[in-house]
Amino acid sequence: FGPAVRLTLPPLSENDSHDLVLSILRKLPQIPPTLSALIVRLAAGNPFYVEEMVRVLIEDGVIVPDETAWQLRPRELTRLRVPATLTGILQARLDRLPELERVTLQQAAVVGDEFWAGSVHQINEAARHPYTPEQVDAALQALERRDMIYRASTSTFAGSQTYLFKHTVLREVAYESVLLRDRPGYHLQAARWLETRSGEWAVEYSALIAQHHELAGRPAEAARLYEQAAARAGEQFKLGSAIDYYRKVLELVRPLPQYLDTRLRVEERQGHMLVQRGRLVEALAAYRSMHDAAALDGNARGGCINSPWL
Repeated sequence: FGPAVRLTLPPLSENDSHDLVLSILRKLPQIPPTLSALIVRLAAGNPFYVEEMVRVLIEDGVIVPDETAWQLRPRELTRLRVPATLTGILQARLDRLPELERVTLQQAAVVGDEFWAGSVHQINEAARHPYTPEQVDAALQALERRDMIYRASTSTFAGSQTYLFKHTVLREVAYESVLLRDRPGYHLQAARWLETRSGEWAVEYSALIAQHHELAGRPAEAARLYEQAAARAGEQFKLGSAIDYYRKVLELVRPLPQYLDTRLRVEERQGHMLVQRGRLVEALAAYRSMHDAAALDGNARGGCINSPWL
């Protein structure tokens, strides 16, 4: 479970974008200059846009692919309405999916950029109109053929295939299309599946499971798991992550007066870590907040706070 690495790539130059278009469309006997120029202009240096735009052309029947050569239908091209943004392109592709594939992709998007076949099955089973397990498996295979998702080389959980979204933006577009009334229930099922399958690795997934409980509208359970994630991060000397997780706990429990004990404990631990990181102004604010909360509650613990300044 190594840390994720984010790479920032510069946009393609106009010439590189043009070369990419020609490479992807190389099976066409002739590429209309107006078409390649349009794709290059709208892509604005984003290679993923180029790929997705070509897929829209294929799905709309403008381009008919074959093993040896592709065919262009100019008449269909004149009717084409090209989305101007990557989000628009991906939304167009999502709208064109059969209902089974679209719903399956939406349920997978609830789990995250990385998801598991078993988690999608559990969300589907709790849906208002569930599909059969065989239909869900067929949908995942179809989405893989469409190059919207792909299989990970190794599976995190034995017996459940791990998948990843082709692109984070695709996952975001799919998630935003999930009905608001369905999201809490879907997130709860994702959390329960992870809790069941993670076993001895549960602490490593506590932050992810906490996020699902938070989005399922279960703040107390989410706070408990975020605190667990913070403690684990602290053990690994990842103080920045620990401080962020403690901040999440406080956001969740401040509106819940019955969790004052948790708030005081977390603010003290957060303050201690902030001191270790040299973030003294923030540490002082954490200790003052802890002191004020205890004093307002009339709790004697307010006079027992272990702070170097209070």
